[in-house]
Amino acid sequence: MADINPNDSATLTDDLEIDSYDDVVNLFGADEAAAMLADVVGNRFNRQEILKAIRNGGDIHLDYWPEYGEYGYAARICGELLADTSLAWADGLIDPDKIKTHKGLTAGDLSHAVTCVLTDRFNDGLDEARLADCKNIADEFAQAIESRLGSGRLGRELYVDGDCLRDDLADKFGFSYDIDFSGLSFKTSLILSVNGLYSEGDVIDTASDWQEDYLPCVCHRGGQGEDDRWEYEPAEDYRPFTRPADIPESIFDKLCASQGTTIEKVVNDPVTPFERSFREDIFNMPQNRPVGLAVLATLPLDAFLDASLSMICRGEGESAGTFTVKPGTHEPIFGIYDPVGGCGGTMGTVLDRDFEIDPHDISYTMMEPARGEWKSDRIDLYTPQDCFGFSDPFGGRIGHSEKKPKAVVAVKPDPVELGHRASVAASSTAGGRARGAGIKQ
Repeated sequence: MADINPNDSATLTDDLEIDSYDDVVNLFGADEAAAMLADVVGNRFNRQEILKAIRNGGDIHLDYWPEYGEYGYAARICGELLADTSLAWADGLIDPDKIKTHKGLTAGDLSHAVTCVLTDRFNDGLDEARLADCKNIADEFAQAIESRLGSGRLGRELYVDGDCLRDDLADKFGFSYDIDFSGLSFKTSLILSVNGLYSEGDVIDTASDWQEDYLPCVCHRGGQGEDDRWEYEPAEDYRPFTRPADIPESIFDKLCASQGTTIEKVVNDPVTPFERSFREDIFNMPQNRPVGLAVLATLPLDAFLDASLSMICRGEGESAGTFTVKPGTHEPIFGIYDPVGGCGGTMGTVLDRDFEIDPHDISYTMMEPARGEWKSDRIDLYTPQDCFGFSDPFGGRIGHSEKKPKAVVAVKPDPVELGHRASVAASSTAGGRARGAGIKQ
């Protein structure tokens, strides 16, 4: 195609065919052509960055983000990775010695490997999106050319070969995609334990035994229009609860210490919101069960990777950082978890202070199910979501920091819904305990 002076475009377009980006440059000039193309592509990413890439002959990076329905797909992939702590899935992505020994493994290693796996799984969707974007960009670019020239000024009906222009633009500028998975988050449950779930249950058993003997549950009839109220009254031979010396430290001791109290204080003389709510969780938990502490929240990808690191290394290697659960208005669902019989009336603990979680106390993590399927290394057990019906997205967020805990804003679940669940759980649990213990009414 002969060179055309852009100032003479109105009189020299009778035989013009535009089928490449160079034709547009020859017609309008390099700056105008770059600005037109940047306008078309700029709604997909940063216009200034795209304009710079066009002028420098570099790739145009388009902003691709998974559709809403694909978030669940990404969560299932990450759930599969978390369950396979052998790191077999990371072959070729992490140093072989780290895969074999888990020595020197870092969250950065996992982040790179997880991103590669996620990107690979999303490749099919990217290819389809790339083809669609190439066509859309060429079509919109052709319309922009026509709007500059005027539809009747070329003297021919078709002056842009859309297929050729599309192929030329894709070949010249790449239309590559940047996938940023760093913003992904997952609705998940962290199951915490220090000595294993069965050992944690020893604390529940001793406190429940003491409660049966020295602190019976009594139903007080309310006035007209009021519901019955279940309360605890000391027995005549009341003795304070003393924790047996042979019970090892549990996650409940760590929790109580973070709140400035002890198991003994919680059971004997609960005063603060934490002490009163945690004692109710203890007393509502059946005995002889493997129990742990569960935190239901939205887990950011970096915290998810840190949980993975702690589970893989099991205390070996580098520190995995700190998780922080915040009390107050924005608080995740939190409390004692029974994976065999369900949570019952538990998971209603209210924090008075921040609770910092050592990631190595995370026994396992359960992802939010997608299409009714859980991907977890403990799929045979009840999940906290199973017990409380949290199939819908729930509020709450856990913060993670490499060095010092940071304040994290989270969303607290609907208090009306929580109150309803607590009421149902309390009535069923208290009624069953009353019938089993022959409580006076």
